[in-house]
Amino acid sequence: MAEFEQRFYEEDEAEQILRLAASFSSPTGAMSRERLLATAAELGISPEAVDLAEQQYSRQRTDVAERAEFDAIQRREFYGHLASYVIVNVFLVAVNLVTDASYFWAMWPILGWGLGIAFHVVETFFKSSESYREEFEKWQAKRNKRAAREGDDHIVVANSDFVIDKYVHKRLDRGRDVSKIEAIRYLREKTNLDLRDAKEAVEQYIVRNPGLLD
Repeated sequence: MAEFEQRFYEEDEAEQILRLAASFSSPTGAMSRERLLATAAELGISPEAVDLAEQQYSRQRTDVAERAEFDAIQRREFYGHLASYVIVNVFLVAVNLVTDASYFWAMWPILGWGLGIAFHVVETFFKSSESYREEFEKWQAKRNKRAAREGDDHIVVANSDFVIDKYVHKRLDRGRDVSKIEAIRYLREKTNLDLRDAKEAVEQYIVRNPGLLD
């Protein structure tokens, strides 16, 4: 009988065993990228394959986080919508019964608005539906657009500081005075900023660099 019996594991079992073994060998349970690449090499996995796996894993984590954020927003908006529906229609029913109980006209807003509530339920809780997917993609597009715009704002601020720095040091090197008004004029000449944005950029520069343009 062999001293060690040959065993075979499914992929998920092997993954769990390796992850557990890694936690035993590291007190924090963390693994450096160098060690990850070394372990992959021992298993015959190329660095390129590890890079691709890292990228896919990162995308998956981002998608899970974005969907969790979207779901939280959708649920909050739905329950707010539902609360408004209940409050308004209770009020309409009360008005209907007090003014003319012979004709229940309040059923029309209840049914019409109720249809909107039904659509909102699908968009919020039926995650495999086309409506949910479309709403998520719209939210994702708006989120990415907002992030890109914020990134552009940071670039504008950085570029503005560079231009103002150039003005200040150019004037000081020549032994000339610097002024806020001249800095605004110089910034507008070198960039496409309008008067309001240039003035704001110079004022922010003054806050970050006190004493230069006071």
